[in-house]
Amino acid sequence: MGRLSALVRLIILSAIIFLAAVMMFKASGSDSAITGEAETITAGYSHLRYLDYRLDSEQPPLGKILAAAPLLLNKISFPINNINWQRDINAKEEVASQFFYEQGNDPDLILRHSRLSSIIAILLLTILLYILSRDLIGKWWALLPSFLVAFSPLALAYGHYATINAWSAITIFAAIVAFLKFLESPSRKKLLLSGLLFGLAQIASFTALILIPYLILILLIFYVWGIRQDWSMTEVGGRTSRFGKRAMRYSNALMGIFFTGLIIIICSYALFTLEYPIEKQQSDTEFVTNNFSPIWIKDGVRKISGIPILRGFGQYTLGVINHYQNYPISWNPNLSVIKTFLLKEPIASLLLLTIAAGLAIWNILKASWSMLRRRSHNLFDYLSTNFSEFAAMVFVGLGLGVAISINSSGGYEQILPTLPFLYLLMTSGVKKWFSGKALDPAKNFVIKIFLVYEEFLQLSLQTTLLGALIVGYGVTTLITYPHFLPFGNLLAGGTKNAHTHLNESDYNRGQDLKRLADWTRLNLADREKIAVDYSDEISLKYYLGDVARPWASSLGSPLEEGIDWLAIPITNRDYVWLDGLEPYDRVGKTILLYRLSD
Repeated sequence: MGRLSALVRLIILSAIIFLAAVMMFKASGSDSAITGEAETITAGYSHLRYLDYRLDSEQPPLGKILAAAPLLLNKISFPINNINWQRDINAKEEVASQFFYEQGNDPDLILRHSRLSSIIAILLLTILLYILSRDLIGKWWALLPSFLVAFSPLALAYGHYATINAWSAITIFAAIVAFLKFLESPSRKKLLLSGLLFGLAQIASFTALILIPYLILILLIFYVWGIRQDWSMTEVGGRTSRFGKRAMRYSNALMGIFFTGLIIIICSYALFTLEYPIEKQQSDTEFVTNNFSPIWIKDGVRKISGIPILRGFGQYTLGVINHYQNYPISWNPNLSVIKTFLLKEPIASLLLLTIAAGLAIWNILKASWSMLRRRSHNLFDYLSTNFSEFAAMVFVGLGLGVAISINSSGGYEQILPTLPFLYLLMTSGVKKWFSGKALDPAKNFVIKIFLVYEEFLQLSLQTTLLGALIVGYGVTTLITYPHFLPFGNLLAGGTKNAHTHLNESDYNRGQDLKRLADWTRLNLADREKIAVDYSDEISLKYYLGDVARPWASSLGSPLEEGIDWLAIPITNRDYVWLDGLEPYDRVGKTILLYRLSD
């Protein structure tokens, strides 16, 4: 039975991974480049091919170079002699447009190949989450958080675009897992691995800076908990020495992790600035930091950007400055992130989260009451058997806290790194809901479904509800395919109407342009024109050619120029003169088509 159970688990996990891979791969071929995607790929290609970091300094290199790596196997032309590349400062939009649409390259081939790395990242995240969950909640229950991540509309959305988000999520998750494994059983190999993964996270996303306070906090809690555990077993005269030495060991380990990460940052940036002319790096740095304060940081970054051995670190620091200029931290909470979560998370997982959160709150209240009455030390008892779960809880709280403190509209993808930990905690809570049941693996409902045991009809109400929610979650994702980015749950009125409640960047990022091109080829007569309101006129011309006329609401009605058709983003509310006119059609989820003549 043990081998059969292992085989069934492997089949289920493989099926989850296979379906997620197919959905992301197919969706990657049907969507146009979203906002910022062409710039990410172009910058990554320039980093790899020319070892030059003049483009897109506000993002670290890992996700970009992994996206661009397959392009090195193709004959790709880069606008290396264009004035935008040679003289302008961070002209990523202009260079990306030239790279994609004006150099004779195939933009669809570039997108397909570049998006493979994000697909791989989400699949690796699913596997790694299963490995961690298996140790914490059991082999069968570990399938649930893996399934939730693999079928998450958010993960599937950014898993099929060439952005840094997927690699940010997997590297942060891996760094935390490695650190917790080191605390569990310290060794030099685990310490080195923790440092390497911490460093990879830092060059994957500036969001990973959250790991610095997080690791310090978790280590401090672990140290205090260890003192509590060993206090009574240590002689009074030896406590200072024992716990002092332990504090020194932990401090040295943490500094080792940070130092290893710093070496990875310095080496990676040194490599990708190798052919970046030092004079241009200095001038670019001066321009970007012109309005930055405090002055001493600005002056320091400018200075080290001119020192050959340190200029790689100077470029990294410039990226951090640039990032937090674009996404400043605010003391006024950005509660739209919570609202967006409630509107974009599938209803099934929200219900699972409600169950888990309700049980957690009830258990916390009971534990607090017991501690107040001095009948137990539940917190320390909990940490002794559930420290990794507690660490996951801390990261979710810290991650969401940072997300709601960023002064930016949209940006829901910033919670992606917290998603695997959130689903792990959710599953742990649901498992405790079943704690009164004798869940022998041989009688688990998953086994019953796949092996058709006779006892299937005897499933409990809890198991039936859980099964229904899992099926509902999966069906929701399959119905949503391939429109994962604009997904909205029933609270948002479904994906069709979610644009009325969401920020534009959480619904429409230009992904339906290729679908519009297909529509025009099938529906427009010869020589018929269509006015299109689209932010990127160069990609519009590439896909639609002379059929499309770039348009804006300020130009009035296209009828005045003899154009019967108008295509506008569904999130654009500037066309007030269209009020009362029913759209002729809807392309994808984000483009409305109007026929203006009778």
